[in-house]
Amino acid sequence: LFISAFAVHFERTALPLLPLFAVLAAYWLVSLLPSRASGYTGIQLNAAAALLVVALIFPLVGTVRDTVRLMQPDSLDTAREWIEHNLPAGSRIGIESYSPWIDPQKFVVQGFYKLNDHPAEWYVTEGYDYLVFSETMFRRFYADPVQFASAIARYESFFSTFEEVQVFTDGGYEVRIY
Repeated sequence: LFISAFAVHFERTALPLLPLFAVLAAYWLVSLLPSRASGYTGIQLNAAAALLVVALIFPLVGTVRDTVRLMQPDSLDTAREWIEHNLPAGSRIGIESYSPWIDPQKFVVQGFYKLNDHPAEWYVTEGYDYLVFSETMFRRFYADPVQFASAIARYESFFSTFEEVQVFTDGGYEVRIY
């Protein structure tokens, strides 16, 4: 009841419940196992073993899939390397949340929650050389174009005003450099 009262729900919010669920699941599995006093059959024991295998297969498949995905380079990695090797040292770069890490020793880096919090002209007058846009930030608005029409219009203003330098889409994640 306490957790369900939260206004925002994340998967990690349920973590305090996991020990309770583990104990209840263990109790349930033990109740399926045959005992000397009961008349359990081999079918019931096989059913309990099958349930255990099924319960372990799904997390195992997810773990293998996530491990393979994490071992592949994604656009955050390739964009970071490309910026490191292709942009002039000392460039003033504005980045929004979820952008690749950029070396502040080599570049003048300013982070913003969203780059569209300021109009495109503001970045020009402030002397920014490059802007780095991150899919996790800008694509969220495109999911509901009616509600976020003004945010989308501001992003589209950026994308049409500035010259696109490079776009990275490795690993299903997009990073744009203007």
